[in-house]
Amino acid sequence: MRPKRVLIIDDDRSMCDLIAAIVMNQGYRPTTSYDVENGLMGFTAGLYDLVISDIYMKGVGGIEGIGRIRKIDQDIPIIAISGGYNEMSSEKTVLAAQKIGANHGLTKPFEPDELLAVITQALDTGA
Repeated sequence: MRPKRVLIIDDDRSMCDLIAAIVMNQGYRPTTSYDVENGLMGFTAGLYDLVISDIYMKGVGGIEGIGRIRKIDQDIPIIAISGGYNEMSSEKTVLAAQKIGANHGLTKPFEPDELLAVITQALDTGA
């Protein structure tokens, strides 16, 4: 059985690399991108088993990115992560992402165990 492939998109390079290390340690195969544009370059249905995306990023943000992902692959589980933006709390940001297509959400900062629990749930349920 091949390892599950996880696309991680976050403009915070240290966060992106940390998430990659966490998922790699669990036997998943991470691909990282520091922006939506590069993360979705060559993206096709079935290429990844899971997407983890930050919401607020320069250029195409995570909200638009999630919309683009949904147009290409309606079934892929998406986990939205956010630390909030200006007056918008991280909780409201994650809820907004879930309304437009993310299956799960996590507010930053989160513990590795929290992330792994959400990843397991997303991969087990396919949503």
